[in-house]
Amino acid sequence: MDNAVLNLERRELGTKGKLNAYRRAGKVPGILYGAHEEPTPIVVEEKELQAALSSGHTVFDAKLGRSSKRVVLREVQRDPVHGRLLHVDLLALTAGEKLTLTVPLVLVGVPRGVKEHGGTLLQEIHEVEIECLPANIPERIEVDVSHLDVGRSLHISDVKQQHVTLLAPPDTLVAHVVAPRVAAEAEGEIAEAPAAAPEAEQS
Repeated sequence: MDNAVLNLERRELGTKGKLNAYRRAGKVPGILYGAHEEPTPIVVEEKELQAALSSGHTVFDAKLGRSSKRVVLREVQRDPVHGRLLHVDLLALTAGEKLTLTVPLVLVGVPRGVKEHGGTLLQEIHEVEIECLPANIPERIEVDVSHLDVGRSLHISDVKQQHVTLLAPPDTLVAHVVAPRVAAEAEGEIAEAPAAAPEAEQS
């Protein structure tokens, strides 16, 4: 699958007002940097960046003038109220040098404990930090949970990946299957809570 493309433009360093002017024009200011190059102030069309973020890609082809680089999104800042993109940091990748980044962690399959015994699958983490070479960056880490029975759990130490190092502690809980009665008991506690209120009023 081809990488998504980001078309970048150089921008001048300026004041907060200058940055807001770019945003009003539908562009997101940012910085392109790498281990062996000076940081370059850039802007990218907001719609293009939004589409890239929604594409599911981890690595992007960034075009700046006549040059093209493979990059990852190191940081994306959003308006906390409206969710608009405010700033983006792009890290240019260098072949042969490892980097760390966070990728989605996706569960695959229906656990035995869910299919055969009516249990419930609970996923505790949805992304994980990894270290690898640029050529080995995965779009996601997929974990097969079809073998999990009721009462069984899966940890980071159980997730095996080639050419990728998972940086989370080995005992980090990824997912587990709980018995039907556990969910039923939790629902029962919620249902009984209102019934206790009248007794408290009578005392």
